Amino acid sequence: MIYSNIIVKEDLREVQMKTLKVISDALANSFGPYGSTTCYRQNKNIPKYTKDGHTILRNINFSGCIESSIRDDLEAITRRIITTVGDGTTSAILLSHYIFDGLCKEAANGKSEHRLIEDLKYCVDAVIKCVMKQKKDCTLDDIYNIALIATNNNEDMAQIIRNIYEKNGMDVYIDVGISNSTDTVTRSYDGFTINSGYGDVSFVNNSEKHICEIPSPKLYIFEDPIDTPEMTTYMQKILYDNIFLHSKNPEAPLVPTVIFTPRIGADVNASMDALVKYLMQMPAENRLDYAPVCVVTNINDSNYLADLAFISGAKLISKYINPKQQEEDQKEGKAVYIRKNDNGEIETNIHEFAGSADNFIADSMKSKVINPALMYDENHQPTEVYKNRLEDMESQLEGLLEARESDSAVNVMRRRIYSFKANLVELLVGGISDTDRDNLKDAVDDAVLNCRSAAVDGFGYGANFEAFRAINALISLADRKDAFPSEEEYEDFLDKKYMFTVLGAAYIALLQNLYRDEYDPEKIITDSVNPEINKPFNIRTKEYDGKVLTSIKTDPIILDAIVKIVGLIFTTNQFLTPTFASNHYTAVKEAMNDSTVQQGVNDISQVDIDTTNNTATIK
Repeated sequence: MIYSNIIVKEDLREVQMKTLKVISDALANSFGPYGSTTCYRQNKNIPKYTKDGHTILRNINFSGCIESSIRDDLEAITRRIITTVGDGTTSAILLSHYIFDGLCKEAANGKSEHRLIEDLKYCVDAVIKCVMKQKKDCTLDDIYNIALIATNNNEDMAQIIRNIYEKNGMDVYIDVGISNSTDTVTRSYDGFTINSGYGDVSFVNNSEKHICEIPSPKLYIFEDPIDTPEMTTYMQKILYDNIFLHSKNPEAPLVPTVIFTPRIGADVNASMDALVKYLMQMPAENRLDYAPVCVVTNINDSNYLADLAFISGAKLISKYINPKQQEEDQKEGKAVYIRKNDNGEIETNIHEFAGSADNFIADSMKSKVINPALMYDENHQPTEVYKNRLEDMESQLEGLLEARESDSAVNVMRRRIYSFKANLVELLVGGISDTDRDNLKDAVDDAVLNCRSAAVDGFGYGANFEAFRAINALISLADRKDAFPSEEEYEDFLDKKYMFTVLGAAYIALLQNLYRDEYDPEKIITDSVNPEINKPFNIRTKEYDGKVLTSIKTDPIILDAIVKIVGLIFTTNQFLTPTFASNHYTAVKEAMNDSTVQQGVNDISQVDIDTTNNTATIK
């Protein structure tokens, strides 16, 4: 008998179908407003509860490598959705299953896999274009309704999100976190924000709010840690010229100063101690008048420092290893120098490296730079250099999304962009327990992402309605030859009409699942294309009230992700497993699942395979 690690197409297809069904059935339990929660445990921690499809999928495990790889592929779909529009992960998994099943049936009827995937791409592109034509601009009431749907009818949370948009405008960035109490709280940051606050309480000059506030500061930004004698000298020079000199000579200007640095080394503590001692000699309410200074350290992402330097007009103060390069940069004004001239006087260009802003506010956790110098022109309109930098950052974000980078990488870039936009609100979700807060945070995360996308891209009807409406509209074009520019294009469309039917059947199955046990599902399917109604049924209000809303990009993002991932799975015709297997993979795995776990068998090579009778027994 020949053993190999090759799983052939017939067996692979069976495993793919079974795996997609198992995952789809699991997520269907949480689908829609009346879907139930799923309980799971991570690393033997306390139980957690969620309705979020992405979270459920991430916690589903399989023993087989094929099944696990399919689960990972599906997670790529939900990751794309969760980082762009938030809501719709469960719909995406169910649709993946239904569309894959439709593709398999068409393949059984003789259509080639290559043609099926090409036709699927053609039809999905047409659906997406049709959906995007329905977009509408968001109002505050639309934001409320979108948040209400995404948070499972949590009216209080929907109102909080609406209030944030009302106060901060449609370009606000909401950062969702966990409150340490039962109360949900919001914190506004209306300037360029860095997630690091003052380095010592001695910098507090507003004891009532426990913050450091410095109007019209000069901003000095150290690109590298202050942990060498040279970098220490630079910091000492800044502090001496701007702060200490005034105490010795009142005629010397007192310059409000903020220093940003990734880290301060242990050898620099003496300088910091001297500054702290100086500040502690005076009451907090006098520090702004006599020592308007703050040092912000522990900045982990250097990109924020570069962005702040760019937007404030500062030049980064850098550490040099190559003396020759440093000397050349000093001549060109790119590097700091402190030196004596021929008359023995100290010369420095360090103050030419300072940026400026209207205000600086910091607490123990965050720092805000209000209206950096190069952000707005004299008419308070964004400058060209600012807009160009922002466009470049948004292009980088698109690149991360296209490359399907990790959630953390995408979220870091998103936060960086909104810090650059200087319009950030922190929404900290409260609850009676960790489980309660975590469950609500999942829903709020979805709501915030969906509202953010809707505010930028427009909104449409939710509950998968826009895509279903588009599919039906496109199918109806088969009877309208006059709608096509040429007979050739019309014939090409007719040749692909079957795929619109495949997509339509998948959406009908999805809607039947969504509206199960509430009323006759056929009624909503019929009425959804009735021009007198033309809007989805609201399960909660039992009306066609036009309040089931979502980002217009929700259905397009779902379909685009499905085409890429399901297309890849469907065109995979063999699988190479890490261990030996037979071409009767399904029978073997079933035998192992049924009888070998208790006996310690965890490798398919420990099983005898009868290829004649398609059976497997333990060696």
